[in-house]
Amino acid sequence: MSDNSARSAPSTDKATIQASASFLHALSIQHIVHYTQQNHALTPSEDATKWVLHRWPNTQEARRQVTETTLSDIRRQWIHQPARLKSNYQNALTAILLYLHHVLGWEIPKTEEKKLVDHDAKLFEKITSHAHVAYRLLQRYNTFLETFYQKRTPLSQEQIALIVALEVAPLPIDYLHHILTSPDCIEIVDNRLYLRLIHIQGRQSKGRPDKEADDASFTRYHLPLFVYRALTTFYEQHAATLSHPSMRLNRLKDRLHALINQLINDVEPSTGASSPTHPCSKAQLHFLLQAIWYYRDDVVPTLLKDIAYPARHVAYELKTLSIPNQEKQLDDIYAQTWDDKWYEKVKPGEKEQWPHQKLLNDYKKNRTKPTKYEVTRWQMHNVLPQLAGLFVKKPDIVRWRAG
Repeated sequence: MSDNSARSAPSTDKATIQASASFLHALSIQHIVHYTQQNHALTPSEDATKWVLHRWPNTQEARRQVTETTLSDIRRQWIHQPARLKSNYQNALTAILLYLHHVLGWEIPKTEEKKLVDHDAKLFEKITSHAHVAYRLLQRYNTFLETFYQKRTPLSQEQIALIVALEVAPLPIDYLHHILTSPDCIEIVDNRLYLRLIHIQGRQSKGRPDKEADDASFTRYHLPLFVYRALTTFYEQHAATLSHPSMRLNRLKDRLHALINQLINDVEPSTGASSPTHPCSKAQLHFLLQAIWYYRDDVVPTLLKDIAYPARHVAYELKTLSIPNQEKQLDDIYAQTWDDKWYEKVKPGEKEQWPHQKLLNDYKKNRTKPTKYEVTRWQMHNVLPQLAGLFVKKPDIVRWRAG
């Protein structure tokens, strides 16, 4: 009995431990990085992954198991590294644990297993599980729109909610209810139509945004003209009953749930009998709406999550800075400070007397050397008169000119 027990116990001799550690050191870094990129939206650094694998403790037991002691030994080796490197090494360790656990079937500590749950992947699984129902609903929705364009019958609250969810964004039901009961959520910014959705904060708001809070965060969604027309017509037709108990959130959930299940199980007359689609529960309505956007518009999961949950991105008011005496300053900028009749004040040009001519005339008349001429000011626009005067002032030149 003791021999069998000893034979079945995991081997922990030195050679086996070294073989197990060598196996970890030999793991393909490219495989680890590729797996986490494709399946967990995590992109570890190859250098950091190599660093962690090469420092994997040699005390690793010869079992497909990573212990708390092993993880502590690894983390202790980067305790004195800079913060950026610590973050890279932690991401690399997470990628290695994901690969060991999901691909190679290793056991990891329960505390680490909880950390490795990819909530985005879980959410995406819930969305893609409605692929068939989303296809059926989209078909019937397009038929519903064609009928509406032809007959122009008044739209009900749940029909408007479905239009908003498929044309604006796959919003949660409480936000759809807020839109249908709040005409002031439509706004125009720079001649563009938007839906302004104040974020619903917690359960204390009872599914209603806190409109009284001045600092309440909000999100804007582009509003197509078709949806704008449908909403404004709905507001006009139900202006007196928007706050009626029949318009409450739970009533909307019930009616929207019934409408969607009616559409997905409705059969085209030309197709004949068809197997009924499994009904979608109320709790799954939001995932079904997101599935339509994913398959119809090829919206990537990260962007789909952003547009489906308004609180994930926040808009802001563009506030202009107040400038004191702004009107006066603007008037000063555009005030006319020049004279339109400036040309009327310009005197006509007078004939200029060149000084050298006077020097020559004096010499001819008196036969005396012209020495009285001195240049007191040079003309900026024309220096020739002064130069000519100085030139004639020389006696040889005067005689030559006079002769």
